[in-house]
Amino acid sequence: MATTRVANSMEIVTKQKRLETARGQLKTEFVGLNNIIDELIDIVSSWYIFPYIQEKPVIVNLWGLTGTGKTSLVNRLVELLGFSGKFFKFNMLERNSYSFDVGRVLENVYDDFSGQPLVISFDEFQNARSISEDGMEKDKTSMRIVWDIMDSGKFWKSREESITIHLNEYIKFCRYMITLGVKVKNGIVVEKKELFKEKLEILNERETFIFSSSYYLTDQEREKPNELYFANLNLASYLYKISKDIFVNSYEIVDKLSTMNGEETIAFLEMVLDHGTGMKMIDLSKSIIFVMGNIDEAYTMGDNYTTDISADEFYEESKKINIVDIKNALKTRFRNEQIARFGNTHLIYPAFSEEGYKAIIEIELAKIEAKLDKEFSVKINFDKTIKEFIYSEGVVPAQGVRPLLTTIQNTISSRLSKVMSEMLVKELSPNLIIFKYQSGFVTIEYYATGELIHTFRDKQVLNLEKLRKPKRDDKQAIVAVHESGHAILTVLLLKIVPEAVFSVTTSIGIDGMVYSKTKWEYLSKKEMLKRIAIYLGGYVAEKLIFGEENVTTGSELDIKMATVFVTRMLKYSGMGKVVAHFNVKDINSNTSIFDLDNKINTEAQEWLKKGIELAEKTLKENYTLLLNMSDWLSDHPIMKKEQMKEFIVKYACNIKEQDLIEDGEHLFYRSHLKRLVSKSNNIKVNSPASNPFSLNKGNSMAG
Repeated sequence: MATTRVANSMEIVTKQKRLETARGQLKTEFVGLNNIIDELIDIVSSWYIFPYIQEKPVIVNLWGLTGTGKTSLVNRLVELLGFSGKFFKFNMLERNSYSFDVGRVLENVYDDFSGQPLVISFDEFQNARSISEDGMEKDKTSMRIVWDIMDSGKFWKSREESITIHLNEYIKFCRYMITLGVKVKNGIVVEKKELFKEKLEILNERETFIFSSSYYLTDQEREKPNELYFANLNLASYLYKISKDIFVNSYEIVDKLSTMNGEETIAFLEMVLDHGTGMKMIDLSKSIIFVMGNIDEAYTMGDNYTTDISADEFYEESKKINIVDIKNALKTRFRNEQIARFGNTHLIYPAFSEEGYKAIIEIELAKIEAKLDKEFSVKINFDKTIKEFIYSEGVVPAQGVRPLLTTIQNTISSRLSKVMSEMLVKELSPNLIIFKYQSGFVTIEYYATGELIHTFRDKQVLNLEKLRKPKRDDKQAIVAVHESGHAILTVLLLKIVPEAVFSVTTSIGIDGMVYSKTKWEYLSKKEMLKRIAIYLGGYVAEKLIFGEENVTTGSELDIKMATVFVTRMLKYSGMGKVVAHFNVKDINSNTSIFDLDNKINTEAQEWLKKGIELAEKTLKENYTLLLNMSDWLSDHPIMKKEQMKEFIVKYACNIKEQDLIEDGEHLFYRSHLKRLVSKSNNIKVNSPASNPFSLNKGNSMAG
């Protein structure tokens, strides 16, 4: 007893050390995921050390943008913990294919690992949705076994149906042979051998019959080649497949059959058939299950493939996502009882920050340096300029690390053969090679004992850099004016300075944009008119600068968004003259109010008109700011926040830098509530009407 206790203690200590070693190793291999790795190791530890005490699988969910290292982290952890041989991986993209047959793949579990600790991963789980994008139930047949595994870790699987069908047929054949006078002793046909042999050959000639005559012989059969066995090893091997839980191996079956006569053989085969036609339970309750996927409904920034918004912005936005956001996103894809089976262990991956991407570049380039040093005994150095080029060309924040690795491959790895060939052809003996980048060319410099001995330049294909260059044409001038209108109104009406304003972008179909972050997490009625004005600010700016006849179609989306915003506020959010939920007249909308007299549409048009008036008034008052900002953006592709502040201080009217909002968490509501409470506790207040303060004072729509 004491020895067992000591052994268990030693095993626990050993496993704990291995976990900590894995923690440290993973942190050296995966950049920017230290918190995720710590969480993952802590979650895995209980299962890894005490798997046999759990009654249900441990479910660990990993959600994040594509290319952030979910799959590779799990794969590497499994390897470090020594579970590669007990790791079953399924990609939910393939769930309608034969290769996804979970039950079929996990047959090996029943045979070899049932009831043992295993690792299972379901990757790309967002594709397993049971609710379609239009909210309709989808066919879920192929997923039933997955949900069973995630629930209890146990599922029932029918035994080998094809074997039982053929076994039943063979039993009928044996019975028929007995009725024809075939006699069996110790498993060998002793009477009417020729008849049995003839009928057996006819049966074996059928291609679909799995107990064919092309079986391999036992030692006993080899010793007695002239003997005719009533049941051979080929049959025994199939019998073992459907009765592994009652026999040690197929040889045990052969030994039993070799002692039986005909009737006993048939009875034995019927017993195996009865057992084989039942169900078998596959036990995965001691497993840990990793569910991995990209939930776009939570990672809304993932739809934006632009490289103009910095990686740090994506990183900061991704850090705001929490478990509630994940569960709400899951509700658009799965039913409530299915969401419950995910459990509450959700590891939410952040996007990579700029620092993270740069660290990945350093790691990947270091691998190349080590490889070249080992194979050619030459040092390679990557200049700052080449690293900056790789970052600018390779980082697409919404797509994670994959585009970056591709850029390293195209920029560096694909040139290595050319670099080494140049060295051999020119008969150079450098001890240092330096990669640099300048003006569309990768320059490779060869040094020997600190002296430059050779240089060659190789033209680099530019995918993003050429898109970022200012065009300085009419189109950029139009975009500059348009986006300046949006940006200036954002500053003057909401007191928020945008993070950046673009007159040139790398995004297809987006000529320019204003990237700003609201400093508060609610939308009040006093903002309504201001936001309408901001939506229409590009249109108004074009009109003021170029004249009404020269306004372009670039405002089409802005106008649509303004209209959608207004109608939603009036019809659904109770911000209009009538507080109600409005809808079109339809058999499915009997619980809504219908705008039969068109009053809501009329009110919406009034709001849009007032929005244009506010935008015109504000931009006219700040015409000098609009002109100078537009002029600057017509020559440059981007104006960042700090530079825009300088323009505001220099050219804007009726606003000071101290008026700009940086912290939007305590602007009004909490302080107003506290004032009312304080006043109520000291002064008798009969009704809210005695408080003259109005949230919309000076901001509400006239009328």
